[in-house]
Amino acid sequence: MSPPVTAVTYARGDEAPDQPAERTAAALGRRAPGGPRGFRREGAPLSVVVRPPPTGRLGLLWGMALIASAAAAPLLVAAVVAPVAAVAAASLVRRGGQVRRGGQVRRGGQVCAGTRIWAAVGAALVPLAAIAGWGAAATAAAVASLALVARGTRPVTAVQAIWPALAASTLVLADHGSIGIRLCLASAICLFDVANYAMGTGASGGVLGAVAGMATVGVLAVLEAAVVDPPFSGDRPWIAFGLVALLAPAGVLAGRRIARGERLPAVRRLDSLLLAGPAWVVAIHFLVS
Repeated sequence: MSPPVTAVTYARGDEAPDQPAERTAAALGRRAPGGPRGFRREGAPLSVVVRPPPTGRLGLLWGMALIASAAAAPLLVAAVVAPVAAVAAASLVRRGGQVRRGGQVRRGGQVCAGTRIWAAVGAALVPLAAIAGWGAAATAAAVASLALVARGTRPVTAVQAIWPALAASTLVLADHGSIGIRLCLASAICLFDVANYAMGTGASGGVLGAVAGMATVGVLAVLEAAVVDPPFSGDRPWIAFGLVALLAPAGVLAGRRIARGERLPAVRRLDSLLLAGPAWVVAIHFLVS
């Protein structure tokens, strides 16, 4: 007996069968008798792609580790985000390709392992350097990008590879002398990701997920305004969390863009921080100072 098939994507615009018997036959690549209109019964065999249902276990573990480290110390935050930033950079460099002599671009497995290692090491150093301050993080990001360009990586790809690491470093820089501020950013990002995942993976698509994530961040802003006061007094929570609510969905779109449609889990862990993280650090600097 075949294992149950939970998700089937039909090629060439074929309609998904409604009956269980037809769904099983389609999943096995066979012709199903009496299928609905539009279902391929004859001719070339039906081309199907079976995808397992998405799981959020990795995301939940990531969120728990992120919040726990944010409540502890900046060094622990850097230790948690650095490996993820390293994997994200190596994946993006591999996806973006490498320019060799003659102007040809090597892609995928043709990108040398040394370049991917350089990308991973450079990206991991960015959040670690952020412990010393924003200037050290920016310097580390610039040096890592230039090192990748020197090894033949295209400048755009080099910047995209280090971008998630720079975004991850904002979790280290977000404290501004208060653990509560850093914890607020980590909580807002994690809650947005959970709501976006829970509501955006169904038939309604990512728009509903983004709206749910923004609403969740708004609820968190209300709670933080009542509990964490100071520094979140007056209109400060609405400005800070409003930036996260608006820019986190844009960061998700930017992450998909730099991943070029490929599923890169490490990039997915950091994409909501791509724009919201730097905006939070800048806003807190002016709001709390």
